[in-house]
Amino acid sequence: MMSNILKKTTLSLVISGILAANANAAITDIIISEYVEGSGDNKAIELTNTGSSSYTFPSNIELQYSSYDNQIRTPDGDNILEGLTIAGGATVVIYNSAADAALSESIASSATAVIAASYDEQSYYSLSFNGDDHVAIIDTDTNTTYDTIGTDGTYWGSGQTLRRRAGEGDSTPVQSSTYSSSDWEDFGEDVFDDLGTATYSEYEEVVASTCSLDTQTTIAEIQGSDSASPLLAAVLSLLKVIM
Repeated sequence: MMSNILKKTTLSLVISGILAANANAAITDIIISEYVEGSGDNKAIELTNTGSSSYTFPSNIELQYSSYDNQIRTPDGDNILEGLTIAGGATVVIYNSAADAALSESIASSATAVIAASYDEQSYYSLSFNGDDHVAIIDTDTNTTYDTIGTDGTYWGSGQTLRRRAGEGDSTPVQSSTYSSSDWEDFGEDVFDDLGTATYSEYEEVVASTCSLDTQTTIAEIQGSDSASPLLAAVLSLLKVIM
């Protein structure tokens, strides 16, 4: 009898564990959905849980920026993501503690607003990117980049509010470890009206180059049969336009 009870108890624990695992979203459901690099300290990152269940960040998942992989922290110096929970389909807006009230008061009431450190509070571990720093969700245990926006060293995001575009067929966007500007739409500087709403911009198709070897000019055609290239006149005409 005792053996049967133990077996049932063990089975119940296994089933409970499986159900609990299935009830939680995965880190792969979390994307960067909006980026704000405005005037002064008006800086924010919106994260969206594209899954149907809640997700809680463990200590090894960080929000980092710049080529130095600076961890973004709270004003007290803690990992800004650790212990943070995002419900399924919901968003979290992480913003600089010194941002204007216009930004913080624009965050949708349905979102979770999280205050990150200013530069005065945590120096390089604050939410202080300047439009030339990438921002990424990183697993520090495996050095895995789950999602990213921007590239280091070029002013790709200065003075911009960038919202993620939907995927092809208006599908929910997915994580990407590489940045493509075509995945984002710019709404200008200090635009906060969409923060916390988990909406996406319209999908924009990327048109591939149609260049073909069949249409390229051969060396023989450039040289021609005379002393001067038959394309010389066209080149000279182009130079006059440029000059």
